[in-house]
Amino acid sequence: MRSSWLCAVLVGGVALLSLSACSDSTDVGLGVGPDSLSGGQPATLDVEPELDTARTTPITGENVRQVPIRNPWRVLVGVVDDPLPGTGEIEAEGYLDVAGRSSLPSEILSANSTDSLTAELRLTPNYLHGDSSNALAVEVYDLTEDATMDSARASATFDADEMDPASVNASQVNPTDSLVTIKLRESWIAENLSTLQDTSDDGSAFEENFPGFKIVAPNSQAVVGFS
Repeated sequence: MRSSWLCAVLVGGVALLSLSACSDSTDVGLGVGPDSLSGGQPATLDVEPELDTARTTPITGENVRQVPIRNPWRVLVGVVDDPLPGTGEIEAEGYLDVAGRSSLPSEILSANSTDSLTAELRLTPNYLHGDSSNALAVEVYDLTEDATMDSARASATFDADEMDPASVNASQVNPTDSLVTIKLRESWIAENLSTLQDTSDDGSAFEENFPGFKIVAPNSQAVVGFS
């Protein structure tokens, strides 16, 4: 049996799309500071996903005094053969949307090529069902159109361009790590550079032109959750 899961646009910095610029691209990595490029140190910007409240129904009448209960959003990714009777194989596909920014470091805004840029997706694992001893080979793809994730059912799926992955080959995720990083291709940065640099309309232009990601781990032996 195949189950497909999704999340609404993530809240609270669960996932980060990090775009970095430096004078020497070999120095780009996690844990770098936000300082200028002196000494070859990269300037890093974390773009945090946000819940899109524009389509949220306002609370009126008696309900205005009651705070609605929301379960935490979770993205499930992977495949596992569940031993419970009648369950069988479960496959989970994750979907992420990314919020726009109203400003960017000058090093990123002024870049006209990918020679000094790297991009990576950072995720925080908080759930594991299956084999915890092996890393998951994950693949990241661009969604082909904007998806209304915050009102979709958990069984919904969204179309993605699976002919050309956004992630590098053999991206590995260790489900027991507190933070995992998926590096995105240099060719993906080049194709999306103008969109990634777009800060117009307080970031709304970026959101309109960047539908989001689909994340899969088709050959795994576990389902991992991020939230």
